[in-house]
Formats: sequence, C-alpha cells, structure tokens
Amino acid sequence: MAREALRIDSAEKLTLLQRDVHTGLGRRYRSVTFALPDLSERENSTIQKRINRLYLACGCGEATILGFAALIAYGVWFLTRTQPFTWWDPVWAFAAFFAATTVGKLAGLWRAHLRLKAEVSDLVDRHGEIEKPTEEEPLCAVN
Repeated sequence: MAREALRIDSAEKLTLLQRDVHTGLGRRYRSVTFALPDLSERENSTIQKRINRLYLACGCGEATILGFAALIAYGVWFLTRTQPFTWWDPVWAFAAFFAATTVGKLAGLWRAHLRLKAEVSDLVDRHGEIEKPTEEEPLCAVN
C-alpha cells in the first residue's frame, strides 16, 4: 500500500525519488509534492503535475487503445472470412482482446517509467548536486 505523499523540498528528497525510480521500486507514495526552495510556487506546481502524471501512470489508455484495435481487427477478419461461425470464435476474440490489453498495459507502464526516469534525471541535473549510486554500491540488498 502506498504511503503518504513524498514532499520534495531538498536535494536529499530528490535523491530518494531518483533512487526509487532508477531501482524500479514501484509506487511507494500516494503522490509526490514539490517545494524546492530555488523555484517559484508556479514552477513547483508545474513540475509536480508532470511528475505525478508519470509517477501514477497505470497504462490503461494504451491498453484500451490496443484492446479495441484488436477487437476491430478480429471483427474485420471474422466478417471477411468464408468459414462458418463456430463456438471457438468468441474465445479467440477474447484471447486477442486479452493479449492486446496486456501488451498495451505493459507498454504504457514501461513508457511512463522511462519518461519518469528522464524527467527526474533532468530535475537532478538542473536542481542540485545529487549523489549518484556508484557501481560498487548495491542499489538494493537481496538476501
């Protein structure tokens, strides 16, 4: 379950967000709020909206688009074929829909994660010296 909102008001908190994003720990906070002292309230608000849109992305839009595209493609194929209707036809339609929505969901999540990594890296580059993990330092401990 996601904890309370993460408030980014220092380089250390930005480092925490960067490590979470780069290690793929997933959504650990309900939302991310920005209050960086070197930015105006409007700039903090703009950054907060962009980061939260990517941080809370679920991939549902891409899943919906691919799912309906699969159903339309299956419907066109079904209407143009010369074979008679069988009871397997709805099963294949559901399988095509399920596969397409799964691929869409995963693609949407992956795209949002890559964009979030780029956005956080850009923030780190612009707003302070943030310690980057070294190759000797493990990003997460596995027992």
